Amino acid sequence: MRPVVIALLAAAPLFAACERPSPRADEGPPVATPAQVSPTQPLPLARILEIAARATPGEVVKVELETEHDALVYELKIVTDSGRLIELQIDARTGVVLKREAE
Repeated sequence: MRPVVIALLAAAPLFAACERPSPRADEGPPVATPAQVSPTQPLPLARILEIAARATPGEVVKVELETEHDALVYELKIVTDSGRLIELQIDARTGVVLKREAE
């Protein structure tokens, strides 16, 4: 009896996740709340690209996810409309621009 109870308790979060109502077509995609965002996972690349576009408009030619000083950092190389090469470093967990440097 005990293994069955343990198995049911272990599976409870899976059932709870399945019971979420599907979003209506006019509501758009679901938005993560701060409680749902994992502090150990990097932000999605699409979000990082949005942040980079606001910080430095241009064409992203290279993206790398690196660990620097025990922190996850996206390093992007962007070619601006004027032809300058800019390197951006963005904190992968918070989206904060850490460095913007012309090369």
